[in-house]
Amino acid sequence: MNLDLIACSECKGDLIKKEDALFCKKCSIRYSIKDGIIFQDADFTDSKADITIDEFGKRWNKVYKDMGGLKSFLMPMIEPVKESFFMDKIIVDAGGGFGRLSKILLDYGAKEIVLIDGSSAVFAAREYLKDYSDKVTIVKGDLLNPPLKNEKYDLFFCHGVLHHTGDPEKGIMNMSKLLNAKNGSMILWVYAKEGNEFTNKIVNTVQKVSLNVPDKIRWFMASMVDSALFFLTFLIYKPVDLFFKNKNKLWYGEYLMDFLFDPNINNRTDRLQMYHDFLTTRIIEYYSKKDLEMWVEKAGFKKAEYFFYRKQSWSVSASYDPKETFT
Repeated sequence: MNLDLIACSECKGDLIKKEDALFCKKCSIRYSIKDGIIFQDADFTDSKADITIDEFGKRWNKVYKDMGGLKSFLMPMIEPVKESFFMDKIIVDAGGGFGRLSKILLDYGAKEIVLIDGSSAVFAAREYLKDYSDKVTIVKGDLLNPPLKNEKYDLFFCHGVLHHTGDPEKGIMNMSKLLNAKNGSMILWVYAKEGNEFTNKIVNTVQKVSLNVPDKIRWFMASMVDSALFFLTFLIYKPVDLFFKNKNKLWYGEYLMDFLFDPNINNRTDRLQMYHDFLTTRIIEYYSKKDLEMWVEKAGFKKAEYFFYRKQSWSVSASYDPKETFT
């Protein structure tokens, strides 16, 4: 735990450690410490966000031991970023869940990571990252108003989380303040508005049922979705691609065929967790390239790369250094 990277979320003042808590010198705000985790008493003004975060945490704690590492999945999603880009960097893993992406970044040479997540998944992260405890600080807190020091970090990393916050602009603005003003960088991965219009309609329709049933039933529904997609892809997409070699032209074809049939990418628990997220979250948004460009410009980044991954998501790599290559 590196307390030099932590600050008051309200005034960004220094914190003093007394026994099992941190206190702000200016505001007297208290942040408790338990089992090596720093707790911010985050006040989520949006009840939908609060419910979503709570549901996510419960499920992550149940399944994280059965999930894959995502190592083969990550880098192709965030082009043009290369593994060497993470070497010796101090990183904020915003919405890091149980820490599997933090582990990948540490294996790529990250110097230190602060994992901040609003859910109880931080307890799973403590266990999952125990072999990296000298390089990891875990915070249960609000990534829209984080208790972290400004200009102390080299990279703000947020993968698959911003579209569940309900306020992406605020998230980017506040997290960007944490970065080194000379060459600090940001990597985002979010759902794209382009290409997901039909998917959004399907999710909204299914959620009319899924949001009103117990979590065990949502997990069963996720299993049914996985089975349906598997047989649809196996019976239709695979034969069509075998003869015409055109999976990239089929609706979600490239994504589904790799996602369902390549064991190097994920396992079935990974897939069920993803479907479960769609069935559970009260907040799920899709952003256009235009949206992202506007927020990146407002945050003052000088260099930005946008990657449209498999026609369903956007990856953004941005830096204050206009000469950054992300390699």
